[in-house]
Amino acid sequence: MNKELATLLDVVPENDNNYHLKLAEVARWYKVYGQKMFYHIDKESIDKVINVLNILMIDNRFWNHNIRLNNLILGKELIKRINIEQIDHSHLTTQLYHFACFLCSEEHIRELFFRLDNYNESWTTEKFVSDILNRNGKGPLIKFWSHYINIVGIENPNPVIFSSFKELLSKYSEDFDIDNINDIWKCGFECSKEQGSREALEFFWSKIKHQYEEKEREDILVNLGINAYSLCCFNRENNFNLIEFSLDHLGSAKYKYFVEESCKFENYFGTIFSLIDNYLYNEAKELISVLDFNVIDCERYGNSLICGTLQKVHNAPYKLKKQSFDFFSWIWTFEQLEEHRRYCLSDLYYIFDALKDSDELEVLVDPLKLVLNSASPEQIKRGFLTYPGSSICSTLYIKDERALLQNEVLKFFQDGDKFIDYVDNLVLNTLTECEELKGLDINEIFNFYRQGKTREFMESIEERVDNSQWFFYWLKEVTGDAFYKMIEGKVKFEQSVPSCIGGVRCDSLVSGISR
Repeated sequence: MNKELATLLDVVPENDNNYHLKLAEVARWYKVYGQKMFYHIDKESIDKVINVLNILMIDNRFWNHNIRLNNLILGKELIKRINIEQIDHSHLTTQLYHFACFLCSEEHIRELFFRLDNYNESWTTEKFVSDILNRNGKGPLIKFWSHYINIVGIENPNPVIFSSFKELLSKYSEDFDIDNINDIWKCGFECSKEQGSREALEFFWSKIKHQYEEKEREDILVNLGINAYSLCCFNRENNFNLIEFSLDHLGSAKYKYFVEESCKFENYFGTIFSLIDNYLYNEAKELISVLDFNVIDCERYGNSLICGTLQKVHNAPYKLKKQSFDFFSWIWTFEQLEEHRRYCLSDLYYIFDALKDSDELEVLVDPLKLVLNSASPEQIKRGFLTYPGSSICSTLYIKDERALLQNEVLKFFQDGDKFIDYVDNLVLNTLTECEELKGLDINEIFNFYRQGKTREFMESIEERVDNSQWFFYWLKEVTGDAFYKMIEGKVKFEQSVPSCIGGVRCDSLVSGISR
């Protein structure tokens, strides 16, 4: 996980009643604003900004109902504190200017505009327009506000800048009139959709919503949420902000209508996945609860929601893993998904494929147990007779989860009680026969590997092997391959545990081990 994000997450006290909700909110803030703010900034400046954020994020003034960050108030205070702390960096000033434009904080926009590194009052108007208003405008909102503050409220504005602003308005609608402030606000709303700024959407919506009847407002909001991905074309990662804005203003009473409209375009899970990506699990549950699964073709979409959710559980920050798993558990046991669950169990490949890269034991074990408890012995056998299945066996083995591996998986296979001892012998022989490791304590190295102590394993061999990390993952592949061959029945067991696979001695596996 990113160091800056980890530092911010540590600020949330574990005894807070809304601990996991706040963690999710801080993670979202970093995803939308933090990453951009720290772009091209030196470490010293980043550390200073992080210190300011650490102070602000534990202040209840910047939280709505103690669970949602008020990004507008927080953002304004952050800009103010950075000025007070005199954190001076040209790239930071640029990023703060962009930040102010996203927030529609006009006072800070005007202040920061004239502090931009490439602003020079001696420039020609043409260069001012091309370099400051357009080329420097990294996104529609920056372009909008850079023009706005040089046109609106300005007596006799420069005709070149005026023409440039007019051109910007016409990009969104030929009907927009630069002399009509309502049309300017509507243009701002269009820019907000394209940029994907929640705060800007709120700002401009408050200016224009009174111009529409209730049904028109509802249709605008539904269209905004359903088409978020295509509308938010400047930064795809921000499409979630359009969805959140849409759902918040529609209210839960309209969720069913929103879902019904989404289904007309076969957009069954796009909105739900955006909520999951941003850790809004309660909102995702509400949408799933009103979704009519009878209209969804299980043959085409049977794996989509369950396996897609499982994959996203792994992508959540470490401190949100439990919350993510609780959501997956809810999905797995949700009554209306029974047919989809049966479909997933009929071919466990996709579930195992979502789980196979889990190096963190708690991320692998809990979902795996949940799935295996619902599966028949035959389904389990078929599932593990795949590459993802053997990879999971390998991970359980090197994480020293022998009991789970033996009692929940291997017991279903012929000679399954001999598999683990076989792999022990294989790995030990492989390490022993490796020329690069001669003279080292092989038993110690073996125990590091088998107990999942990756760092200790690599440190113990790094002086002998050119690429110890590659060596570790190569050995994991050897382990997974062994489990696959045994599950396939290609290994014939006798009274003693053999030291070869399919007739190939272990010492032949180590050729070319050093890179």
